[in-house]
Amino acid sequence: MNRQPAPSLGTDKASSAQLRTDQNYSAPKTGSEPFSLADYARLAQAKHLSADSIYRAVVCNLPRTLHQLDAETQRRILSKAPPLTATPWDALIAAVAEHFAERHGHEAPPWTNERERFLDKPWHAKTKFHYRQWEAALYCPGAFTRHGTPVHPSDLDSRGGDEPWRPDCCEATTFLEDSEIFRP
Repeated sequence: MNRQPAPSLGTDKASSAQLRTDQNYSAPKTGSEPFSLADYARLAQAKHLSADSIYRAVVCNLPRTLHQLDAETQRRILSKAPPLTATPWDALIAAVAEHFAERHGHEAPPWTNERERFLDKPWHAKTKFHYRQWEAALYCPGAFTRHGTPVHPSDLDSRGGDEPWRPDCCEATTFLEDSEIFRP
């Protein structure tokens, strides 16, 4: 496997932290905690990263790195609100934090209920294909729906503490597939 260097998270204390999605990833070290949600908020503003890279970092990498930590460290990291970026990524980070907290028996952090962390119109950060949008709308976990950031459940995996996604073969799927609501 050919590994390339990952982009850094910034020029401050987190400058040595690397964002990697390989199997040997360990959470970036920043201050007294192994990493902070502010590191992920900075990614949302990184001009050199594609939307797909930011999406993978927030939806895939963040739960994985949290999942590697003990429950007390998870609670401390989740309790510290990341700075607002005035982008839809604020809602997605809040949804990931709320979903992770729910899956791992923590209370949802109060900052996830701040008005600025909700979108009025659903935003599909990564979904490029029509069928994935309706599947995301139909099957995504509640925290993502609540924040207006539906993600396809197959993007959440067991390395972050989620169950593997299996499509549901129900009548609703066929109905929605033919519905004008989800046509571009």
